[in-house]
Amino acid sequence: MSTTDTKKTRKSPSGSQRFPYIPLPKAIERAKEVYKLAATHEMPVKAVAENAWHYSEKSSVVGLTVAALKAFGLIDDSGSNETRKVKLTDSGVKIIVDPREISPERDELIRQAALTPAIHQEIYEQYNGLPPSDEAFKAYLLLDRGFKPEAADNFIREFSATMDFAKVSGSYKIQEPETPQVPNEDILRQATAV
Repeated sequence: MSTTDTKKTRKSPSGSQRFPYIPLPKAIERAKEVYKLAATHEMPVKAVAENAWHYSEKSSVVGLTVAALKAFGLIDDSGSNETRKVKLTDSGVKIIVDPREISPERDELIRQAALTPAIHQEIYEQYNGLPPSDEAFKAYLLLDRGFKPEAADNFIREFSATMDFAKVSGSYKIQEPETPQVPNEDILRQATAV
C-alpha cells in the first residue's frame, strides 16, 4: 500500500459550504492594515502577510484571510502563488477612509459587504433577514447544507458577528413611531371620575 493510500483525503467544502474565515469587523481591520502598507496600490501577498498582518507567508491563515477579504469585496487579487497580488477595492477604500463618525454611505457599503459572500446572501434571503434561533439555524446547516458540526458552529459565529456589525437584520430598520391616539372624551371622563 502506498503512502498516498494511507493518508486521509481532505475534502474541501462545497461552494454552498464556503464562508469567510473571519467576520466582517476583523476583515475591515485587516483591510485597514493593507491600506496602511500599500494605500490603493497593488501589493504582493507575501509583503502584505509579513508586513501588514505579521504572518509567515506560508501560514494557511494568509490564504484564508485573503479569501475572506475577497469574499466581502474589500480586495481584488491577481496572479497566483508567488506572483499573487492584492489591492483594495473602491468600496474597501471608502469604508476605511471615511472620516465621519456617522456616515450613512459607509454604513450602506458595510451592509453591502456583509451580504457579498454568496452564502450570506442566500441565508439572508431564505430567512428574510432574520435567521431563526441558533439551534434551528444549526439544524438547517447540518441537515440541508451538509455542514460538519464544527463548521456550522464557526459559520453561525461568523455570520452573527458580521450581521450584527453591519446592522443587517430586521432590528436595524428604524421603526416609525406610532401616532399617539388621543383618548376620546368618554375615556377621559372615566379616568377623571375616580
